[in-house]
Amino acid sequence: MGAIVEVYCIVPIINPAEPAHSIQEKIRYLGSGKLKLDDPILNDQINQVLNLNYYRLNENRKAVIDAVQHVLARTKGSATTGGLQRLLQDWSSLDRQGKHKSFCGAAIYYLNKKLERVKK
Repeated sequence: MGAIVEVYCIVPIINPAEPAHSIQEKIRYLGSGKLKLDDPILNDQINQVLNLNYYRLNENRKAVIDAVQHVLARTKGSATTGGLQRLLQDWSSLDRQGKHKSFCGAAIYYLNKKLERVKK
């Protein structure tokens, strides 16, 4: 008889609902709406387990990013830090039912990146 070999795989347990885990800081939103994580295990979980890069989800995230870009394009001159912060506050705030706007993570990520560039 052959020996039985047990293989253990240690998978980091990250709970997106737990603020201490700060999953938002690990996620990058590409212009296509696709989610990308540098950690290969988490990236695999996003793609294979949760299927968060499903075509329709990517399209919805891309539409939000495009909408934010459209709002910024309508402003005269370059986007100001104050204007970006107000838009960021709007996307970060909860509605009357205490819920976030759909796909707000994409808008928040994009606006934070814009703010970083403006502050430099």
